[in-house]
Amino acid sequence: MRPREKARGLESTNVKPKLPKLGTRVHVEWIDICGYVNVPLSCAQTVQCWSEGLIIKNTKDHIVLASSQYRGEGDDPVGDYTAIPKGVIVKVKKIPG
Repeated sequence: MRPREKARGLESTNVKPKLPKLGTRVHVEWIDICGYVNVPLSCAQTVQCWSEGLIIKNTKDHIVLASSQYRGEGDDPVGDYTAIPKGVIVKVKKIPG
């Protein structure tokens, strides 16, 4: 773990969190990639993020969360989605209810 990550409470790990089954409402914590232009090197760092939604897709390398979907859209529903690479996921918690 790099010193800055330790200080900010970020945990880089090769252990991937266990993912619940499709249709489960979850809170996902993940590390975002950030690009910086014309800033001091000391400012360049990753950012800890979180997203919540239903797991609607689980592939070998990423998951997709739905925060909303529109009814009556057939086999390829239209909605609001977040695709998160599994390699950046730090924690996954089920949301009760």
